[in-house]
Amino acid sequence: KVYIRSQSTDPSRITVTQMIDINSSIDTEMIEDMKFNIVTPNKYSAWPLIGSVNGKLVCLYTVADQHVPTETSLYMKTSSTGGVTWTEPIAILTEKTYTRKGYTGVGNDSEGNLLIWYRDREIHELYKTDGETLTRVYVSDFDLPGAHIGNILTVPDHGLYAFYNTYGDERSWGVLKSVDDGLSWEKIPAEENIDKSECPAEIDGIYLGEGK
Repeated sequence: KVYIRSQSTDPSRITVTQMIDINSSIDTEMIEDMKFNIVTPNKYSAWPLIGSVNGKLVCLYTVADQHVPTETSLYMKTSSTGGVTWTEPIAILTEKTYTRKGYTGVGNDSEGNLLIWYRDREIHELYKTDGETLTRVYVSDFDLPGAHIGNILTVPDHGLYAFYNTYGDERSWGVLKSVDDGLSWEKIPAEENIDKSECPAEIDGIYLGEGK
């Protein structure tokens, strides 16, 4: 099955839609019936990421005062029913001040825990969750000012990988690699100090198998 996360045009609503098996015909009326709205009244619910942990779906999102927020909190909802029903929101990071904060990518470790990249100003932190508790496992010790780190790819027998890019007039991008389930990371630059018009941003990828 394929799961989609999308943000509604209503700034207070995130819609999580479950789709049927892509090998079957898609019943659009059924998709409409399966929509589940995550709403925080009179707040700006946005920037959703969706992942899985030990067979459970996890939706991460921010609740802020506006699109470019002056304050924000980070929430998590989980589903053990394939996205049909969801738990009440769990506030997991609730510091209200905002300076380039938020989720940027997710993935899984070898034990099935959900890994979450979180940007706090110029610092990048990696958290893991079993769908109930949240634990910080890593704080960046490399120079990535104003950067974005994307979703984590698991490559069997090789480790975890995530693309990164920096912002500014001159930019850099490359790959981060971990061989210990995210406890430490190696920065592998691809291009450095290039014009922003030539630098990819917020890069994502997928592991196809056979080392590709």
